[in-house]
Amino acid sequence: MNWKGHTFTGLIVFFILIFLDLYNGNNILPLLADKVGVLTILIGFVFYIVSLLLPDSDSKDCNSKIYHTPFFPVAYLCKLLEYYPLSKISSRPIGHRESLHTIFGISVTSLVITSVLAVILHSLKSFNLYSFLFLFMMLFLGQFIHLLCDLLGDLVKGSNGKWRIELIWPYRIILFCFPRKVYKTG
Repeated sequence: MNWKGHTFTGLIVFFILIFLDLYNGNNILPLLADKVGVLTILIGFVFYIVSLLLPDSDSKDCNSKIYHTPFFPVAYLCKLLEYYPLSKISSRPIGHRESLHTIFGISVTSLVITSVLAVILHSLKSFNLYSFLFLFMMLFLGQFIHLLCDLLGDLVKGSNGKWRIELIWPYRIILFCFPRKVYKTG
């Protein structure tokens, strides 16, 4: 899936969640505004959009769309995280759809990026524990949606009978997708 597909799908999921909150009495948004502040909510939304493209920062030639945005330093930070801790700990090769395309990888990148944002927000006097959890949740959710889009893209396009990413590393389970059949009518 290309960057437009990841962004569009992520925005649809985000707006569905906002609609569900509004439909059920608008309970979450005022609570967030009270606990984390409007500035943190805006930063969280921006980094949610960025995180929809973040797992593709593991591309070999740094030609992913994330490198051509103002957030390219975040992509290089994820690339650096892939080289040292993620690939060493997971014993996975460095490359596209490897360590950054696992729950472990998106957890580590979300934690590191949230820590950097926490330092910045602390200097702006707009930081508390709720802010840290909110930003981590937004980054993790965006990257998780990216992984789900890749899995569904493999299912639709076909990938020789198996998924091309191991979502639940360190368990070396290869998930098999259903065989594709083409039915002709008429």
